[in-house]
Amino acid sequence: MKMSKPKKIALFIALLVCLQVFALILFRRIEDQREGDQARVVSTRAPVEESLRFERFIIDRGDGEQIDLARLEEPTVVHFWGPWCPPCRRELPWFFDWAKGAEIDALAVSLDEDRDLTADFTKEASPNLYGFGDASSARQVLHITDLPVTLLIAPGGEVVRRADGARDWRDVRFQQNWSR
Repeated sequence: MKMSKPKKIALFIALLVCLQVFALILFRRIEDQREGDQARVVSTRAPVEESLRFERFIIDRGDGEQIDLARLEEPTVVHFWGPWCPPCRRELPWFFDWAKGAEIDALAVSLDEDRDLTADFTKEASPNLYGFGDASSARQVLHITDLPVTLLIAPGGEVVRRADGARDWRDVRFQQNWSR
C-alpha cells in the first residue's frame, strides 16, 4: 500500500511532534533530578574559625521585636537562609530540630523579603527560633554572599566561627562545633 505525499508529510510532522514531546519530558525529568541533587548536597567540612567584629546587624522577629546581633548577651548560633534556596530548605528542619535541644541560643534568619513565603517554612518552628534580616546588610556587614551560612556570634558582635553551605544538623560531630 502506497501512501500519498500529504499523508507522508503529516506522518513525518506527527513523528517530529512526538519526538519533541519526548525530549521535553526527558529534559524536565533531568532538571528535576538535578535540582533534587543540588538540594541534597551537604558539606562535610568543619566550620572555620572566624575573626570578624561588626557594629550592628538588626533582626526583625516579625512580631515587632528587633534584635541587634552586635548586642547579644549570650553566644548565639545564627543560621542565614532563604526560602528560594533548595539546600537551605532541605536543611532548615534539621537546624530547627537541633536548635530545640541545643545548649546554646540559636536563631534562623531568613534573608528573603517575602515574609509569607518564609512563614511556610517556619510555621512548625518556635517563634523564638527565627527572624528576618536584610540581604544587602548581610553582604556588607557579615560578608554573606551565598546561602546557607551559619555563624557563631559571641557577645559584643564578634563572629568566632563560620560554616558556609548546607550541613546535616543531625550529625553529632557537626553539632559539637556549636556547643558552648
